[in-house]
Amino acid sequence: MGVKYKYLFIVFLSLMPLTIRAQCTDSRRAELNKIASNVKFNYSYNVSQDRDVQFSIIISNVTPDIYVVDNRGNQYRNFENIISSQSTEFEIYSSDSNCNEMILTRSLSLPTYNTFSKLDECNNNTSYLCNIWYDTGYYDQRDFIQALKNEKKGKQSNISKNDSKVNSFNMYVFIIPGLVIIGLVVAIIIFIKKKG
Repeated sequence: MGVKYKYLFIVFLSLMPLTIRAQCTDSRRAELNKIASNVKFNYSYNVSQDRDVQFSIIISNVTPDIYVVDNRGNQYRNFENIISSQSTEFEIYSSDSNCNEMILTRSLSLPTYNTFSKLDECNNNTSYLCNIWYDTGYYDQRDFIQALKNEKKGKQSNISKNDSKVNSFNMYVFIIPGLVIIGLVVAIIIFIKKKG
């Protein structure tokens, strides 16, 4: 009976997968963090003849110890040149099987492209509204063309009214604290005169 149990025990052990996984040490984690912090994300762009912009995101300094995953789930394991039209989030992971975890998160913001800059009204027009990087916000084409016409006439455009709101806000930031300080000084002077 004892021999039967020994054979049964040996068969049972052989069926169990023996996987021994080493722990990720703090020194290895620090080394991977240093490697990941050296990964660089840059972009370049190309403007076609019809004024379309195509961005290329360049990922550099990726070593065999790490890999990069973008917010669409694509993996990059070495120097890459990615064609993209939107800002992208990147997560950097360890390739080490003992330290298979996310190390860093980075993001790359691409400039806002002014789609209205392709309009015929912007051909040979030096207006800031026709700059390919000018942020037109949520304006439609009709409002944009009207703003161009207003600018030609010397009027303030609807788009630049947002700038005047910011300027008036900045004005209040300085006026209100100034009035509060003057009010406090006057109150202190009155208080001192009543006491004395």
